[in-house]
Amino acid sequence: MGIGGKDIGYIVLNRYIKIRENRNGYSLYNIKEKKKFHLNKSGFFLLEKFLNKRIEEIRTLPYFLKFQQFLKELISNNIVSISRNLGIPIKIFPADYPFWVEWLITAKCTHNYNCLHCCYSNLKSLKEIEDSKTVAKKLLEFGLYNIIISGGEPLIRKELSEIIQIFIENVIRVQVDTAGWKNGKIIKKIPNDELVTIQVSLDGAPAKTHNILRRKEDSFNEAVRTIKSLIKERYRVKVSTVLTTLNVYELEDMYNFLLGLNVRRWIIAPLRPFGNGLTNYKRLHPPIQSQLESIKKAIRANNELSNPMRIDIPYIIDNYKKLSKDFNINNFDCGSDRGNRGIHLLPDGNLVGCIYLLKETSIGNILKENPSQVIKRLKNLDLWRIRIEDLPLCKECKFVSFCQGGCRAVALSLSGSLLGCDQQSKEIYKWLDENE
Repeated sequence: MGIGGKDIGYIVLNRYIKIRENRNGYSLYNIKEKKKFHLNKSGFFLLEKFLNKRIEEIRTLPYFLKFQQFLKELISNNIVSISRNLGIPIKIFPADYPFWVEWLITAKCTHNYNCLHCCYSNLKSLKEIEDSKTVAKKLLEFGLYNIIISGGEPLIRKELSEIIQIFIENVIRVQVDTAGWKNGKIIKKIPNDELVTIQVSLDGAPAKTHNILRRKEDSFNEAVRTIKSLIKERYRVKVSTVLTTLNVYELEDMYNFLLGLNVRRWIIAPLRPFGNGLTNYKRLHPPIQSQLESIKKAIRANNELSNPMRIDIPYIIDNYKKLSKDFNINNFDCGSDRGNRGIHLLPDGNLVGCIYLLKETSIGNILKENPSQVIKRLKNLDLWRIRIEDLPLCKECKFVSFCQGGCRAVALSLSGSLLGCDQQSKEIYKWLDENE
């Protein structure tokens, strides 16, 4: 049994420590020192106790130093033995290598990019690399912690399960984003592993709302069928919902619907003003008050449960008021994906720092450049050098300490200028400041 009394399969603690369950106990990989340890059952119980006490520290350097000392104690007491067989390829990666990559593995889409809110519809003309296994192996050189496989519709790629297995064998967490359209045979081939999460898009309940947004009859039933099938087979499942004027007042009903499906994690995302999302922005973008009040109702209902669902709202920073106290307008750099150490891999092999600013953040090709060249270009992008003092509208705005410059891609899309105002961020934090 693993942490919390559950079978663990794998645990990825940080860039240096990875744990894998096996028949005789647990293998612990110390990436930094290129060593593999074997833990017997009693050794793991001690490790479990250690982790439970320091669970919030597992990605920090102080934790790693404490962990090193803990390992020495286990070895000296013959609880951990050193293995000469590394088992998996182990490399050391620089700290500035990307923490995650979103790989748009195909430009093909089961909904033909017709969804009213699709923000990737401008990518539909991209060609794709046929040899995806070679691309996957090249990605290993980037020392990833997470990879998001999206598209288009990634389940169109028949070799997807083999691609995912490559990442599993290298202890990399995988998320597959799907619309859940008639892909039962393919989805069942995806390895059911603790490292794998499948995210299914569901943008309304009842069915009518979802089908209108997706512009495809029976889209709702197919997505729900996929969710039910995955949960029945005990896959790790997330549901993603984009808030629009069509579903914002149905959010509480949708929450109850997802509870009935036994969904344990729900992502509520904003409408992004790109592609079809920009074309239909005025029609589909709900007032921020409606968004936040509907979200709060769902969260209040969720908090009353003894075993609540995990609800993520990626476009609202929980501790924004605390961050604003430490904000210094003179030394803050602004830009999309700033500090995230993430990159996006397009179907044609090109790499970008921001999926919505392809020209401005182009950093090379996965098959032509090595990781160090790509990361050097990423760090030196002109976009990252934009400072708050370069943004005339932000300098005078009272909410700049909350939104901290916002997203340059959204600013360009809505205002026509990279140096313009990110209106989405401004309206969110304006409302929060006035009503919280």
